[in-house]
Amino acid sequence: MQVSYELVPSGDKTWGKLHRWYVDQLTMILGQPVRSESLYRDHNPDNTYISGAVVYSAGWLFGDVRISLSVYGGIRQEETGDAAAGLFIDWINEKKAAEPYIRKNSVLEQELSVYLADSKDIQLFTLTDKQRKFYVTHIDIGDPDVTKDEDLRLAQMALYRNDLVQSSEYVGRLLKENEIAVKFLKEERRMVIANKWDATVFDYGKNESISFTDMLPARGCGRYLLQVKDLTIADSRESDTLLRLIAYIEQVTGMQVNHETSYDD
Repeated sequence: MQVSYELVPSGDKTWGKLHRWYVDQLTMILGQPVRSESLYRDHNPDNTYISGAVVYSAGWLFGDVRISLSVYGGIRQEETGDAAAGLFIDWINEKKAAEPYIRKNSVLEQELSVYLADSKDIQLFTLTDKQRKFYVTHIDIGDPDVTKDEDLRLAQMALYRNDLVQSSEYVGRLLKENEIAVKFLKEERRMVIANKWDATVFDYGKNESISFTDMLPARGCGRYLLQVKDLTIADSRESDTLLRLIAYIEQVTGMQVNHETSYDD
């Protein structure tokens, strides 16, 4: 949960010192930041679009409240006027903030546990790559290991994803880390799709879309990505399993999966 403010220019236009005034003022009130990072070296001061970059950042932490400063490389024209920096105040107690949303998710999770209570009509697809459970890591505040705190992970899922819930207990036991489970509820025109940890329900009767991205090699080696609502499925371009999964979805639903191409940079 965040409140943000745009800060007016300080008057000091010296490259490498654009942050000084803001940091000095905030330090007098908040004390020394728990972290700071200079990014001037990553940018060219003669660049016309340098205002779009952050050249300095700093953060303060007070219990469940995080205060962050981002100083821009130039002046941005915002609706409220000229802005040279941003100040962001976050409430970071994700477990507490997520309580009303977790209750909503628990209803869908109970529904999924009925749909996926056994292996009947479930199709399994074995990928080359292990899948990743959903979680968010806030590096700047020294997060605990989210992957070991399931309550925190589920809180993040409830806060940051509208259409993703915990997989049923049965699916969690059934699947390996590189497997995907798919079950069609044809009378309801719905598809349940899940990895070992996370699941979503896709209503193909409502003309919802699915996107497939072929990420060509660039700085990275490339990969296939399939996005079904908030569930992301990734696999190697050397494997055809994801392509077979797409063909299966298209065959059953009669819909066409959107195909895109990008670069793994």
